[in-house]
Amino acid sequence: FTATLAVVTSRDWRENNRIVNTNAGRLLRRLAVITPVLAYAQLALGAHLRHFAPDGSPLAFQSLVMWHLTVGLILAAWVVGTAIVFWRKAPGAWSLLISSTLLVALVGVQLALGGATWIVKYGWPAFLANSTSASTFTVEARSWWQAQITTAHVATGSLILAVSTALAVFTCLMVNVPVALRWQQQVAPQVQANSLMEAAV
Repeated sequence: FTATLAVVTSRDWRENNRIVNTNAGRLLRRLAVITPVLAYAQLALGAHLRHFAPDGSPLAFQSLVMWHLTVGLILAAWVVGTAIVFWRKAPGAWSLLISSTLLVALVGVQLALGGATWIVKYGWPAFLANSTSASTFTVEARSWWQAQITTAHVATGSLILAVSTALAVFTCLMVNVPVALRWQQQVAPQVQANSLMEAAV
């Protein structure tokens, strides 16, 4: 809500600038709208993982971890791909380009914070157990570093959701799908179907 409010009260929203892109307008809108959905799903999975009951099923915990990692990787790939498409298809739309590029940076930071959060809470992964850092590291419950890194991880996830929401709202405002293209994609198939039905009769 706060991100949407910030967008609709911004200068770009008041000036109502539009970019007409007959080839990629619909694609840009879909990419932008799906991004906050993925970000919210990842945030929800992280919350479930963070507040998992100590006496919960190990299998359920492992499943949550795998889902959190999988959705995180999907979101990272989606954000990078979205930024590339925006830079190629919407040059000059700086509100969109800055937001999409900022998302890439935030996701990169979030991946690093995610790895650090796992280490300070559960220790180094098994495949790094023989490393020098792992052999000298001790997990300290509720330590200062654990609190700071975990909080930063949660805050960055919320920031990703806010920026992706702002990008989606800005895209729906600034990227216009021309009427001719809408007719071609939505009305023309129906007209063609009606013509075929009349010919059959």
